[in-house]
Amino acid sequence: MFYREPHMSIVIERLNESARELLAAHFLALPAADRYLRFASAVTPQVIDRYVDGIDFNQDAVFAARPAPVGDDSRRVLAGVVHAAFPDDVAELGLSVLPTYRGQGLASALAKRAIAYARSRGVRGLSMQLLRENAPMLRIARKLGMTIVDKGTELFARLELLGRNRRDKFTSAMLRSRSLVVR
Repeated sequence: MFYREPHMSIVIERLNESARELLAAHFLALPAADRYLRFASAVTPQVIDRYVDGIDFNQDAVFAARPAPVGDDSRRVLAGVVHAAFPDDVAELGLSVLPTYRGQGLASALAKRAIAYARSRGVRGLSMQLLRENAPMLRIARKLGMTIVDKGTELFARLELLGRNRRDKFTSAMLRSRSLVVR
């Protein structure tokens, strides 16, 4: 059983290269079944290390949700992570939340932060590749208004970012702030 604090504050912030160790620790803290859903295959610690080492923090954006600072230990936990890769004019999202922190809207908040950032970069869309059995991510993709395309065992979700050069008030406020607090 996981302990959940009903009104825990969470800070969402953009990570940089200095967070590689924390990022790897986050992925390794996911249960094996969740790592399978996140990476669409069984991954070893070595594969996770290569994945994290391969992130280009200048090209891509990685946002993390952390418990609001109450001590040194809280700064060492990444409750949730979204990696927005920008290989071209469509950003690819990968998202994970540790089991203890699920059911609090973190995945949606992280995805919205990545969407706001992608809009600010002028990309025309977002995509996610997910396994059919990843029901939580499928719910989030639908909640975000993504179009789902069924490709057998895998699903592809896509969101067109219409009006991508216009920033709404929410996007502008998120980008002015280094972090966002979710209660």
